[in-house]
Amino acid sequence: MKKLFREGTPNTLFILGVATLPAFLFQEKLLYRCLATIFFLLLALYSGKKIRPLPALLLLASITAAALLVPYGKVLVTILGWPITVGALKMGFSRGVLLLGLLYLSKVSVVHGLALPGAIGQGISKVFFYLDRFSENCSMISVRDLPGTLDKLLHAVSESDADSDYTSKQKENRNLPLILLLLVSLVCWLFLFL
Repeated sequence: MKKLFREGTPNTLFILGVATLPAFLFQEKLLYRCLATIFFLLLALYSGKKIRPLPALLLLASITAAALLVPYGKVLVTILGWPITVGALKMGFSRGVLLLGLLYLSKVSVVHGLALPGAIGQGISKVFFYLDRFSENCSMISVRDLPGTLDKLLHAVSESDADSDYTSKQKENRNLPLILLLLVSLVCWLFLFL
């Protein structure tokens, strides 16, 4: 029982994240999908990950707006001749919440030190490593000097840069106690069958 309250290893957190994934993906009820996303967000914050609210809100708004391009269901209002429908609004919001939930779940379950077995596992671990480095440094990108800032971002992310800086930043983030992610996983599976 004491093992459940200890910090999880990267591999254990990854396995629990993968075990939670089907329950979240196949959830059709918007309320439960929103609650699970909030749980993942809280776990990510607890583990010390940086969460930027503006990009998350922009992502949610853009996915919802894209869904409104295909009218479906009861018309709420017509703006400039374009119908805004309940079905499209609900479907777009649900898809946006799904994407945010997947993002937060990955922040919780994919942590520094993840070592998957085999050559394919090493390749996947490397992809997660670079993705994490990109997300840490994405604030460097500027629209005014896109080529220059992308070049700086790629230099910051490259392996030849100081991995010790990355490792020290990762030490500031703490792994979750296994019990927290296990409880959230069980709640997600419970939501799926309600």
